[in-house]
Amino acid sequence: SSLEEHLHLVLPAMVRLFQPGVADVPLVVRREAMQSLRRLLPKMQLTGYASAIVHPLARCLDSQHDDLRKEAADVVAVLGDALGPDLAIFLPLLRKTMARHKMHHPKFEEVAARMLERAPYVEGPNGGTHLHAYAASSANSDAASNADAEDQLIPAFTPLQPLKVNELCLKRAWESSQRSTKEDWEEW
Repeated sequence: SSLEEHLHLVLPAMVRLFQPGVADVPLVVRREAMQSLRRLLPKMQLTGYASAIVHPLARCLDSQHDDLRKEAADVVAVLGDALGPDLAIFLPLLRKTMARHKMHHPKFEEVAARMLERAPYVEGPNGGTHLHAYAASSANSDAASNADAEDQLIPAFTPLQPLKVNELCLKRAWESSQRSTKEDWEEW
């Protein structure tokens, strides 16, 4: 998308809006910045920006504002779904920070458990993984209770079926011993 081309400009500005101690930003603006980020995360390729997002979120989880901590935990859960196993390196930091404040966030725990088990990320019926539905339902969490948001989630993973492979076609595709000319290699 066109936003991904400018992510290196947009993301740092957005993170500065909610990162504690960087700018004197009202709490309402911090919360709105995190909610916007939560809605955008499932739609962006963030692999190169993981650290730039996780560390400020960890500082928010360590802040004294309960509302900000809850919002940061929601964003971390969606970020875990967006990054997949790339978030695993940050799990000790996030868990330690959440334990310090005796926070329990079911969706974060689900994402963390899935990463530690190295379970595959399965797409849901509408093309996204099941936590993408959480991102959408959490956007309306101000009006709905947590129990209502949990009811809107898509059910947990279904086991993957093994793929059927035609071994003869696979062998033909990989066979390169009969390639000698430039045209042979281009055809291959």
